[in-house]
Amino acid sequence: MPNRRHSQNLYDRLMELQRDLGETPCEQLPDVFYPEDYESVEMFDTATEVAKGLCAECPLITQCREWGIVAGIPYGIIGGLTPQERQITPETIQ
Repeated sequence: MPNRRHSQNLYDRLMELQRDLGETPCEQLPDVFYPEDYESVEMFDTATEVAKGLCAECPLITQCREWGIVAGIPYGIIGGLTPQERQITPETIQ
């Protein structure tokens, strides 16, 4: 079960960093970060690939990834990881 206080602290810090940094890839193309919203497998796969590529270029990928794992977010691409890839323990975050 996610630790709500810890995940909220991580989220707050992520939002603070994002404000300081300015627009991040997920703000520029938010739809691709939710590939489950696409009906076709091809669009799902394309959106996933694009989102992961954008995450790889984002300077906040580590903080975003940590929040996604700790918060147990069950959808979307967060920190370059799918929901299945986030099914790891917070201790494995690099």
